[in-house]
Amino acid sequence: MVYKTHIIVIFLLSNIIFSQNDIALVNYKIIKIDDNSSGINKYESINDSKILKKVKEITSSLDDVECQLFFDNKTSLFKTKEKLELNDDFNYKMAKVLAGGIRYKNLNTKEKIERRNSLGMTVNIFYSFDEYKWTITNETKKIGEYICRKAISTKTDIDTVKNEEKVFNVEAWFTNEIPVPFGPAGLDGLPGLVLEASPNGKIVFYVDKIIFNYSSDKKLLCRPKGGTNFSEKEYLTLLQKKFLEFKK
Repeated sequence: MVYKTHIIVIFLLSNIIFSQNDIALVNYKIIKIDDNSSGINKYESINDSKILKKVKEITSSLDDVECQLFFDNKTSLFKTKEKLELNDDFNYKMAKVLAGGIRYKNLNTKEKIERRNSLGMTVNIFYSFDEYKWTITNETKKIGEYICRKAISTKTDIDTVKNEEKVFNVEAWFTNEIPVPFGPAGLDGLPGLVLEASPNGKIVFYVDKIIFNYSSDKKLLCRPKGGTNFSEKEYLTLLQKKFLEFKK
């Protein structure tokens, strides 16, 4: 996977030391990893040509999806960016689902929540605060003007189609130059802001704009309200149950 990263950094004040009222904005884009980059066709298990075509159309629409991370020194909120001109496009809407729901993290309350519409209802999925057990490597690279270090982990998830556990390799590049433990799509918990990350080896979130001191409006960091609460395990169990009911 080869692409160039150029980060637009905007300072509305003279430094990046956050006061209690400062909220920063990070804009991420998504790139899908080339099907043949690993020598493995990730669609090989799909036998229906029509379904295969639709899956590829949806993943191609990831290029149009942008995400935003708002954060201060204690709280972050990650969500997809609204593009009204594409809201009626089915492939775009499905690509947004692949990018994940709204992610909220609070360092004071030790909460890590994903809010999404699923199974015909609004759900709040509560993850372990230390969701990823990171190993920080000695590998470094420059992303924009920032020196970043590579961290790796794994994530066990349920493949509801095959009704089995799958283990994904997770990779994140973070910079100590922005010392906040936040990142895109729940890929966080490192000693610096995550500028690039892949949750599964299939897609990559990468930063293209950072605006420091973007706002003082705390509504940008509101904890999700309403909906039905689940632990991660409870939610995955429910997904399996609903899928088995659907197959009958």
